Amino acid sequence: EHGYIVEMDDFGSGYSSLNVLKDIDLDVIKLDMLFISGKSPMKRGGVILSSVIRMAKWLGGRKDIAEVEKNGFFNPFWQMLDDGYGSIGYRGVWSIYDIIMVNEALAKPEKGSLGIQKTDKKGHYGVVFKRPFMVTQNGQYKGYPFRTFSSGKFINGYSDHFPTYIVVGK
Repeated sequence: EHGYIVEMDDFGSGYSSLNVLKDIDLDVIKLDMLFISGKSPMKRGGVILSSVIRMAKWLGGRKDIAEVEKNGFFNPFWQMLDDGYGSIGYRGVWSIYDIIMVNEALAKPEKGSLGIQKTDKKGHYGVVFKRPFMVTQNGQYKGYPFRTFSSGKFINGYSDHFPTYIVVGK
């Protein structure tokens, strides 16, 4: 309304809860998967992730930007995942760790307004930031993110996942 973009970061933890999602009209929702990691089994985390994605669909989340309806959301990483891109791997299967969704105003901006921008020639709207120094170069986990810790030992890496981002501009 006043030209500001409103984001919810780390959805699923702290004040980024369902009540906030219910009460505030957001432009961007970033799902931080920390709330499903830790000691809970992967199966349980997968159920939670699937439920959050279904909820996003119920809120109008779409894979194709052209299908975003009034008050709906666009998930730029959904198509990227289908195209083989991922930010975190587990047993040979890639997923997107930090999911960013944008509202209809950013997905289908009015002329002269801010909107989500394509980030590559393939027509993707998101980026998985993956540089050679961030990738395990050999061994069992070759090609996966170069982790900070492994089996409780510091191994001088960066993270268990590659960062994701979108570009917003005119």
